[in-house]
This record gives sequence, C-alpha cells and structure tokens, in this order.
Amino acid sequence: MSKQTREIYITGNSPLDTVLGRIAERLDYVEGLRADLSEGYYYLQDGKLITTNNDPLLVEDVIGTDDKITVTDNGDGTITITIPDTYLPASVLGTTNQITVTDNGDGTITLSTPQDIHTGASPTFAALTRIGTALNNLAVSASGNLSFNGTARIDWTKHTANAVTTTFGTPTGSVTDLQTRNDGNVYQVAESASDGIQTDVTFTNVSAFNWIGLLTVYKGIASHIIGVLGEIAPFDGSAWATLTALDSHGSIEYYEDYSVFVPDCSVFINSGAVKIRFIHSSSSSAGHNLHIDEVALYQ
Repeated sequence: MSKQTREIYITGNSPLDTVLGRIAERLDYVEGLRADLSEGYYYLQDGKLITTNNDPLLVEDVIGTDDKITVTDNGDGTITITIPDTYLPASVLGTTNQITVTDNGDGTITLSTPQDIHTGASPTFAALTRIGTALNNLAVSASGNLSFNGTARIDWTKHTANAVTTTFGTPTGSVTDLQTRNDGNVYQVAESASDGIQTDVTFTNVSAFNWIGLLTVYKGIASHIIGVLGEIAPFDGSAWATLTALDSHGSIEYYEDYSVFVPDCSVFINSGAVKIRFIHSSSSSAGHNLHIDEVALYQ
C-alpha cells in the first residue's frame, strides 16, 4: 500500500513485489496530477500497469456451497457471505449412549444426555463399575450385587434409643447407657427370681431402618436365653415378632454382637415409633443379669 490510499497487490514474486512497491512510492508524487485515481487500484496485467476504481479481485473467484454457504456480489467490489439458518454443520455429531445432537430446524442445535442426570433426577444404569476413588470404592453389578474395595463402607444413619423401661427385673443405668457401644457405659438388668426380665427400648421419629445394632451379654445358665422381640401391628403390646435370641454365659467376660438385618421394617414402625423388647420369663433365677451396651437402629 502507498502512503495514500492506493493498493498494490502482492504477487509472491519478490523482485516483482519490489518493483510494485517502488511504483507505489512514485505514485505518491503524482497525486496532484492523478486526482481521479486517488482511491483507485493498480495492478499488472500482461506486463502492463492497469489502473481501475474497482477491486481487481473477481467476485466469481469466491464460490459458495449449495444449501450451505451463499456468496452474493454486492456490485461494488464487495461480496456478502451468508449461511442459511437451517444449515446444521455435518461435523457436529453426538456419541452413542453419551451425547445426543438434535437439529432444532432454526439453525440451532440441542445437546442432551440419554437420560436426566441432575441432582433431583433418578437415572437408571445397568451397572456402576466404581463409586469413590480408585483404591476405595463401591461397585454395583448388573444383578444388583454390591462389592466394596479398600476402606469403602456404607455410611449408615444411626437412630439412638429415646427411652428404656424395665417392667420385670431391677435396672441400673439410663437410656444413654445403651446408645453407644464400647463407650464404657452399660445398661444392666438384674433378673427377678419370680418374673425374670422384661425390658423395652423405644425409638421415636423413625421413618425406616435396615438393621438393628445389638451389643449385649446375658449371664445365666446354659439352658436360659433372652428373647429379643420387635412389636408389630396392632401396636397395642399384644403382638411381637422374634428378632433373635441371646445365649447365656456363665460370667460377664465379653459382649456379643447380635445385630439383626430387617428386610421389611414397615411392620415394626408405628407412627414413627419402634419398640424392641428383651424378655426372659420362664425358669428365672436371681443372680442372672442382662447387660446391654447398645441397642440402635441403622438406616
């Protein structure tokens, strides 16, 4: 380009471009003599210097693509390139079972996943190969089986007991003594020689649970056991289901874990309340004792 507004096209031939550059410089000196070309163009054609007011770049040299890109000659040396609103580039592709590309028909597209995965959605998967880190994770197979690797474990929600009542026997302690295992606090019941043992542990505000955590020990004779029951409908104290039984030991040496898995917890929940009973009503003997370290519901 000269110091004014004329343009010299670069040909890519260095000697020729040098000549064109010199011509542009000389044209600056004759500006007053060639005012009619002050906005013109100069280029070489067949060895001759051509002057013109039109851009020598031919519009027909710029070609569009049918139904995709349209090139319009504006008649003043310029062109307009347009893309139809309905043109969806073929290069925008989705991935099977991962990303779906939808042509909206107005020049826009929508990207989506095969199913909703937002925080409030409930997506369904054939299997989950890993939940967690590479070393500590939970895997869910297509058949629904769970497997844990490393230190991965289910984070259970614990419901602690709200009340404890002993109808038969002599209790020592309070409900807080049976809420946490291995904390040094134990709820004890000395067996009545005439009526044995009956202790009820009550939970409130329970909507569901999967298993009952029991850590206890019963000091008695080998033929004696403690039944662990759960109250069921009609929830008037008349109907109970056996959950497990506590074996008898000759002394209080160690506590045993009698935790129970409950497939259907709904039969044990009455307006949010759950009642667990420890009972030994036959062949009772003074000097026998029930120690309860924990009774808890886990969800």
